[in-house]
Amino acid sequence: GKAMTELLSRLALRSQSSRRNPLANIVLGNLGDGELNRQCGADFVQKKRKYPLFTPLLRDPEGSVVDFYASLDGDADRLVFYYSGRSRSTSAAIDMRLIDGDKFSALLALFCSQRVAQSGIAASIGVVQTAYSNGASVAFLRSLPGVSVEMTLTGVKHLERAAQCHDIGIYWEPNGHGTVLVSPRFSATLERALKRSIDESSAQHAALCELLYVAKVSNQAVGDGIADLVLAQMVLASLGWTGKDWFNIFQALPNSNRVVHVADKSVVVTTDLDQRVKHPAELALAVARAIDAAGPESHARAFVRPSGTEDVVRVYAEAATRRTSDELAFAIAHAVFDFCAGTGIPPQRM
Repeated sequence: GKAMTELLSRLALRSQSSRRNPLANIVLGNLGDGELNRQCGADFVQKKRKYPLFTPLLRDPEGSVVDFYASLDGDADRLVFYYSGRSRSTSAAIDMRLIDGDKFSALLALFCSQRVAQSGIAASIGVVQTAYSNGASVAFLRSLPGVSVEMTLTGVKHLERAAQCHDIGIYWEPNGHGTVLVSPRFSATLERALKRSIDESSAQHAALCELLYVAKVSNQAVGDGIADLVLAQMVLASLGWTGKDWFNIFQALPNSNRVVHVADKSVVVTTDLDQRVKHPAELALAVARAIDAAGPESHARAFVRPSGTEDVVRVYAEAATRRTSDELAFAIAHAVFDFCAGTGIPPQRM
């Protein structure tokens, strides 16, 4: 709304006064003149893999075309970044390099892992994910020293509850909703260690400061897109990374999402944190067969889950290639339609 626009405008004005500022040259677009979230916003960009509707190409105060974008949603609790892999002359999904919630988790986990090691203070670092988290992100996170990965049911309340069990709890949904929770006890430990630190030029002193910055910048109550915007730019500046470096932190498996309208969503019962179908048995068998048909070399994974708010069943599929993930999602969506009293038009190939 208007308050969010005014806050971002103040950040933009401040940032343009200094090239050393990691928020340098913020340029604002889609400031609320049209219909809320229509062809813009974090959810649109993340789900559709399309650029938001800009009238002109955005330019910075020096006239250069903006090359790194961020989209908030209407109430600013979600944030995704993205850039073009080539000349931005089309809104085709293949042209977009999307930095979603999985890559937020990866960036913050990497940064906190490094800085905790440099600080010399023991800390539990936990990253909480759901079935929607990309398989490649899970593999990357498990490779980081001192980082544990926990899976929960879909929903922020489940993610937040699990994150609170750690000194540093990191959670993001793929849609860009998330934050870093730093326990009060660990924040106090950092403060005490910083007061005892004598050499302000040491790597240990810098690490203590930066971990405290993470605690102070991150919203400790809820996902906050504006706080995450500042946090991400701060971490990138500290690492000396570009948006492209961030995108390449791991290579995400192509994934596809489908929504199938059904007469009654309650006929679908899942288990294993939504990753397997329990009822109806015919659907469980169809999902397993579709995954097997993709072959072991495809690294295929898929699941279905009933919506929490409407009579639809959501389908997620990922695989080594876009074609395989699309075909897998189509096959499972068709099975949902057939075995769960689908309504409306049957699923079509993309």
